Amino acid sequence: MLALLRPEPAGTEDANALSAAGIQAMSLPMLEIRPALPDDIATQIAQASHLVFTSQAAIAAITARDDARNDTSTKNRDGSDSLFAGKACFCAGAATARAAKQAGLMPLETSAGNAGELAEEISSAFSHPDKQIQAAPRLLWLSAETVGRDLVALLQARNIRLDRQVVYAADAVTSLSDEVRHLIASNQINAVLALSSRTLKIFQQLLTRYGLWHHHRQMHLIAGSEQIIASVTSDFATMRVINPAASQGYLAQLTGIFNSLPDS
Repeated sequence: MLALLRPEPAGTEDANALSAAGIQAMSLPMLEIRPALPDDIATQIAQASHLVFTSQAAIAAITARDDARNDTSTKNRDGSDSLFAGKACFCAGAATARAAKQAGLMPLETSAGNAGELAEEISSAFSHPDKQIQAAPRLLWLSAETVGRDLVALLQARNIRLDRQVVYAADAVTSLSDEVRHLIASNQINAVLALSSRTLKIFQQLLTRYGLWHHHRQMHLIAGSEQIIASVTSDFATMRVINPAASQGYLAQLTGIFNSLPDS
């Protein structure tokens, strides 16, 4: 069984998609998402020329806020009352861009899969006149309380100002259910997916707390980068890397890797 360490609802959505493809998978989130929106978030979004997203959770946090979604104190350039209609945004990863589009935003075309690549693409967009983007943008990064890389500093080094507003917190899960502990102890979970170093570290900490960490040697690790693999202190049975920012999504990659495992 493949355990997905992603936060909800992404974990369950992916588990359902994998199950439909014939792969036994379960959602095992290591983080709990908690919205942390400021009172003036609607005004901040309305005043920004472009929004910046490095996670789907930030999009979910702001779209769940009724007064932000239906704010009528300001109009969009097209005269509509919807705060998000036509709002341009930069997104890291194809899944984040899809979530932005579904929310009524207008994600700009990008192939960036992480904050570093996104900084390069934003810099390029405002450095070339043919990109048809105004010269004096008001960029607003809607982010988690804890981030892996400081996108503000990355863009400041390129002489581009980026304002950051925290819109959600991601709290570490503090326990494992009896069922999950049984699945791990009986080696029924033979693979895990980690798309961030933090989730993998929390997984290691929880297994260590319950005296189960040694079972990782019978598990296959599928990670979103080499850096994630390097974040743990000892090796899994095998360790493979996927590209979570793939234009067609990463589930096809994940399916192929899982089916190639010797004990899948």
